Amino acid sequence: MVIDQYDNQDRLWRVSEAHFINYYEVPVLFSTLDVHMDLLSGRFPAHGLDNENEMYDFTHQSRQSDYTPAALRRRGRR
Repeated sequence: MVIDQYDNQDRLWRVSEAHFINYYEVPVLFSTLDVHMDLLSGRFPAHGLDNENEMYDFTHQSRQSDYTPAALRRRGRR
C-alpha cells in the first residue's frame, strides 16, 4: 500500500509504504514493514522490521481482563 501526503502548499511532502505478507496459516494479511519517506528532510524511518524481533504470535488468546486500566498500568513502561 502506498500513501501520498501533501503539505499546506499542496506539494508532495511524504510517501509512506506498507509492505504486506500473507500468513496463510492464520489466515491474515499483515504489514511486515512500514516505511515513511520524508522528502523535505530526507529522513526515511522504517518500522516493523520482522527480522529484528520475534515473529508475531497469532495464536495468543487475550482476555477481557487484559485491557482493564489496572492491567494496562502494570504492563506500562516509563
